[in-house]
Amino acid sequence: MFSGSIKWSNAFRCTFLLAAMQVPFIPSATAEDPTPLIQPPPPLPKLKSVKPFSYPDKAKLRDLEGSVLAEFSIDASGRTRGVSLLRADNPLFAATAKQAFSGFTYELPAGWSQADSAVRFRMVMVFCLPPSNQTTTFAESPYEPVIVSGSRIGRAGVKTIPGTCKAAQ
Repeated sequence: MFSGSIKWSNAFRCTFLLAAMQVPFIPSATAEDPTPLIQPPPPLPKLKSVKPFSYPDKAKLRDLEGSVLAEFSIDASGRTRGVSLLRADNPLFAATAKQAFSGFTYELPAGWSQADSAVRFRMVMVFCLPPSNQTTTFAESPYEPVIVSGSRIGRAGVKTIPGTCKAAQ
């Protein structure tokens, strides 16, 4: 097949053999298979109560704003369980967010079952010092973020437009 002698390394031989052995046919997939549908996120029950928490003082002193992405379940009594933090813009917000999410209680809809308690929800908490255009940097939550407004040290608090960090007019 080849004229002359060719010296191939073992790595090249393995790569060549693996490439030659690839089979383009996948038995379980056919052209008629429908594309899997993306499930809509489960509805988040209405928030009933929140244990008190506050904007971290160290973050206020440094004029820091940011977001935290958390994941949790809601048990049969409406309390959050298994809160885990997936990401935080700044570690100063992590402990406060975990404390806050752990203190949420939800108003469960009729028919809430034990199976519903196994559902994991992802939600973002946004920390801002109004007036601010701070928004979340995380897109993994289909739910409205929880907005935590602080006030800058030495300044009066600013009224905000509900659900935002923007100052009310």
